[in-house]
Amino acid sequence: MFLCIIFELNVNEWSRLFKDLTDVTKFGTPPKLTSVVKKANKYALIYSVYCNIGVFIYGIVSIFDTSKN
Repeated sequence: MFLCIIFELNVNEWSRLFKDLTDVTKFGTPPKLTSVVKKANKYALIYSVYCNIGVFIYGIVSIFDTSKN
């Protein structure tokens, strides 16, 4: 909880850090940046779908399990 509070207090510095890290105007675009971004976006989508389907299945199973008792 302490880390969440510290993060909320310093969110502007984190945002600036990520903007600086992703700024490619000074040194140019890294060679494989677009392929890495596409792969990371694909994995993020797969993980999100997996989590949502998992929660849905868990809810269905818990409904059927509690109705038997």
